[in-house]
Amino acid sequence: MCESFNQYIKDAREEPILTMFEAIRRQIMCRFQEKRDWIQKVKSHICPRICQKIEERKKQVAQFDALVSTREVYEVTGIVGTFAVNAVQRSCTCNEWDMTGIPCVHACAGLVQDNKDPYAYVDNCYSVETYVKAYAGVIMPMPDQTNWVNASSDTLLPPRKKIAPGRPKKVRKKALLEDLHVGKLSKVGLPIHCSHCGHTDHNARSCKVTGCSFVRQRKSVTAQVTSINICCLAFFYLHLTVIF
Repeated sequence: MCESFNQYIKDAREEPILTMFEAIRRQIMCRFQEKRDWIQKVKSHICPRICQKIEERKKQVAQFDALVSTREVYEVTGIVGTFAVNAVQRSCTCNEWDMTGIPCVHACAGLVQDNKDPYAYVDNCYSVETYVKAYAGVIMPMPDQTNWVNASSDTLLPPRKKIAPGRPKKVRKKALLEDLHVGKLSKVGLPIHCSHCGHTDHNARSCKVTGCSFVRQRKSVTAQVTSINICCLAFFYLHLTVIF
């Protein structure tokens, strides 16, 4: 979360300290109001992104066979195995429901089989009411710096700046499981193909197929280098002979 916020204030970080604080304050002030305006348009009691996840999982319910064991306790069997769902404790042996607070696909299968509404089992932190409380705080506007009241305390000096070696980093640090090369496919483990003969396990530079154009070109270059070396050695020998 701190890395995401660091990326959010990337432009403000380049400013002096007071200007940076003012830019961050304006960003957060406007963002809170935008969130309050947006949530007023939501009609459901659960946030839209969570509703979308629930609807996607409800479409996959037909792929599972759910058995009702007792009140809100189910045994759900799918392609990858069988899972035990306890809707009272809001847990599943796949651990997804336990970690996210959103009913997993196995829980949705059991709840639908028992004629229960999966939306009623979503954690309260994803409700619209909680969302409204999170952005209920208001950041009040401030006048220009010329209208600020001078404090009676001593002047606060900035800390000594220590410049670290190397170029300053602006891109946030990626997590361990994030893809470090987005849009690029790694060639590690893929077979090598020669662009001339089409065989594997070697490239064009090490190709030894008779008649290969790359091989002929390489041999001609080698012959030219050898002839040049012989001419240089002969010239040097004649030069020594004339001197002595």
